[in-house]
Amino acid sequence: MSDCTIVLEAAFKSGTLITADIAHSYDKDVMAVPGNINSPMSEGTNWLIKSHQAAVLTSTQDQIELLNWDVEDNLAAKRAKSIPSLDPADFTPEEMQVLQVLIQSGEEQMDNLGWKSQVPVSQLASVLLSLEFKGMVKAMPGKRFALIRQILID
Repeated sequence: MSDCTIVLEAAFKSGTLITADIAHSYDKDVMAVPGNINSPMSEGTNWLIKSHQAAVLTSTQDQIELLNWDVEDNLAAKRAKSIPSLDPADFTPEEMQVLQVLIQSGEEQMDNLGWKSQVPVSQLASVLLSLEFKGMVKAMPGKRFALIRQILID
């Protein structure tokens, strides 16, 4: 069901090690976060790493490399599927400022969006709502906003 099983913490005799063994039996990758060598709750994860039954996971880059994910290629492909240029006259100056930030980052938290676009917080919510109505952005959990479609603005 998943590409990889990640073990964060496991005692030497635990159900987590059974889960890792089952993942191996299905030819799934297993990764483990190394733990304190004196902690009983890290004996299992450290043993998985030591016995080469799990790859070491210390950053997201480790997982990207193990699973051969082409993150940059996927981002480039998404950016290549851009729609034709939109007329800036269709947007207010504040909407354009917000769109410029989202074009660069793709997704941004509302507070950061206000700071980067220099749109006053008192106006930002209405600007974002207007862009949602125009089908340009969508609200996401955690007060985040994302560009729905890649655009080119002349």
